[in-house]
Amino acid sequence: MTNVLTRQIDELERLQGVGDSAVPILSVYLNLLPFPEDTGSIGARLRELLKPLETMAEGLDHDASLSLRLGIARALDMAPTLESHRGHGWAFFVCDHLGLEEQLIVPPRVWDCAMAGPRPYLRPLRAALDEFRRVATVVLDARRAEITVSYADEILDHRVLEAEIVRKSNRGGWHGLDERRNRGHAEEVRNRLFRETAETLALLRRDIGVDVIFVGGQKKATDALVGSLPTEIGKLVGETFVVDVHMLTEGQLMETVDSLEEAYERREESRMVAATYTARSADEPAAIGLEQVLRAVNQMNVAHLFIQHGVIVEGRACRSCGRLYLGDRACAACGTATDEVPDVLEAMVHEVVTAGGVVEHVVAETGLVNDIVAAKLRITLG
Repeated sequence: MTNVLTRQIDELERLQGVGDSAVPILSVYLNLLPFPEDTGSIGARLRELLKPLETMAEGLDHDASLSLRLGIARALDMAPTLESHRGHGWAFFVCDHLGLEEQLIVPPRVWDCAMAGPRPYLRPLRAALDEFRRVATVVLDARRAEITVSYADEILDHRVLEAEIVRKSNRGGWHGLDERRNRGHAEEVRNRLFRETAETLALLRRDIGVDVIFVGGQKKATDALVGSLPTEIGKLVGETFVVDVHMLTEGQLMETVDSLEEAYERREESRMVAATYTARSADEPAAIGLEQVLRAVNQMNVAHLFIQHGVIVEGRACRSCGRLYLGDRACAACGTATDEVPDVLEAMVHEVVTAGGVVEHVVAETGLVNDIVAAKLRITLG
């Protein structure tokens, strides 16, 4: 099943494949917060973002300048249409010379910025899309389990599992024995429901790629289900929550999932970054800070890159071999001159992804607030 977020991820991959262009590609992002008083006029914000690029266009050759100016004009023309998308993020990529024009309405966690360079500027888009996981939410009591798989605001799958109804015996005599039998039967029925729920979750994990599971209901039922799950499914449980299954609406469920997913994402970010700092302290394959991580990127040695969300760092790139630097005017490896890069973190992301690594933009308060970047490495740096 293809949803809006899946299409945006496909578009990210397509834009990632756009090769270096001699004519600048304009990339613009706006966080369209729900209320105008939060951010002011969209048109005014766009003009302020694009003003430095208008100045930049004056120093380019004719074709590049004309293409960038046309792109800026197209972006400004979009402002009136964006009012209807408040509460979301907006990403716009345009290059008249290449015939490229693409806009995406994305999740709201992007930062306002405008860049013009040889490739689309994709860090804010990647950061927004990386926030989401395929979540299976189980809401249950002793007789019924409702499983909903969601991805952002869209439902990918929905199933209801019903247990056998346990009927109380009306026969006279031997009441204690009947009661014990009914209790034993009810427990067996509940356990059968839990087994079916676990089997269904395993199928959804295989078929849809469920990343995390939230379990809701009365605490006794949620604890019993989680305790009965096989290890490979149980380790996916990110949170349990108490809820009245008979009063829960679909809207309330999605709000609950959004809140749980946000908290889970922040915990996971904190956990992974802390593990990277611990690894570095133990002289295991890890790097902390711009200098160390840049060195690892240049050696194609980064397995998992962590970047503080929303930070932009200017840098330089070698014209010949592409190695990245903070302030060097000549490449330390080949001696070739280096060119300015408006965001060296974007260049790092491109190199890491191209080499098969993983990138995580970190919103949680961690050591990256000061260090900006950290990385799990493939091998220890010499």
